[in-house]
Amino acid sequence: MKYALTILFCILLCGCTVTNTPYNSTNKTEIIKVKNYLGYFQDEDGNMVLPLNTDCYLTTVRDDLKQEMIDTASKMLFEYHRLLDSHKYYRDENGNRIINLKTINSNFNEEIIIDEKLYNAIREAIEISILTKGYFNPTIGKVADVYEGRFLSYETENTDPDSKKLETAMATVVPYELLEEHIILNPQKSSVTLIPYNGYEFEIDLGAFSKGHVSEMIYNKLISYNSSFILNCGSSSLITYSNPDENVNWSIGAKVPDKPDETLFAFKLNNGALSTSGDYEQYYLLEDGTRRHHILNPFTGVSENYYREILLSCNEKAGLMDAFTTALYSIEDIDEAISMIENIEDYYDISINYCFVSEGYRLTVNKAFYDEFIIQYNSSDINKIEVIE
Repeated sequence: MKYALTILFCILLCGCTVTNTPYNSTNKTEIIKVKNYLGYFQDEDGNMVLPLNTDCYLTTVRDDLKQEMIDTASKMLFEYHRLLDSHKYYRDENGNRIINLKTINSNFNEEIIIDEKLYNAIREAIEISILTKGYFNPTIGKVADVYEGRFLSYETENTDPDSKKLETAMATVVPYELLEEHIILNPQKSSVTLIPYNGYEFEIDLGAFSKGHVSEMIYNKLISYNSSFILNCGSSSLITYSNPDENVNWSIGAKVPDKPDETLFAFKLNNGALSTSGDYEQYYLLEDGTRRHHILNPFTGVSENYYREILLSCNEKAGLMDAFTTALYSIEDIDEAISMIENIEDYYDISINYCFVSEGYRLTVNKAFYDEFIIQYNSSDINKIEVIE
């Protein structure tokens, strides 16, 4: 059976909506109306845990494959979360405690044999940190902990954490040049050993990397079903697949940061991964109106306000996209940011489409991304679009 359909997903870090508005459709139009919730599970104390700390959904085309694809995605989500969680412990089906990121962070100067999936995630996170010259840093966990409870999903006024506590946490962040000396990986044993940095025990936190990485692993499994789907992890990480025989068109809508019910622009993404980082979901305001958000600069421990949001899409390396949008968010010079994108493209031999949304809704977008725009969805809030050839 062939399908001719378009789904518009509106990106917002706290949610996702579906608009049944087809564009350029031919033949019979069938709209997928259901996004399938991938569920939750429990930690070892019986507390409810959302996979990757967010709501995850899978939208599929074929009813005969839907449940099997949902079960596959859910199982992998839960498995990866248990391994990558740096704050909770979990038990396996035999009641044994799983060795995860929290286990590693709690056992310095000790070689720990870990699951190959966790090993590969840590290895790739270190590689990305080095490639981004430390603008993504997996050892920022103690700094993030200082802000715990301050960032909310709605506008509120709050105060910065105590400066001495922040300074102490910043002292634990390992410079990217030294990561391989303090996170020692042994590929023969699939083991990791953490060595204190300047006498400080640091905390590995893969939160800015895990959604993209896990999405990529699930994507690699789901494409074996050869049926179109979109995997949505918190609406900040999406990955799509379109089987040409099904004639499916996936569309993504970026929301207006200050108007959560409106779309800033929309674009096609039929095969590939998308990551977006923005200042409008987990944040608070200081008394003077300064916005603090959850994307922390690993060199200062404070969030930057150079952009309202950054979007990256790529046909490969979904695991890279989440960490990379986080890294770019702390780079003030947009030319420097674009240069870093080009260096990453050369290193991995990939093509990355990008869009930087600056204050006043000024867009800087490369031509490949702009060519995928669905112009009729462009908001009147956009003040300028600069297209980089």
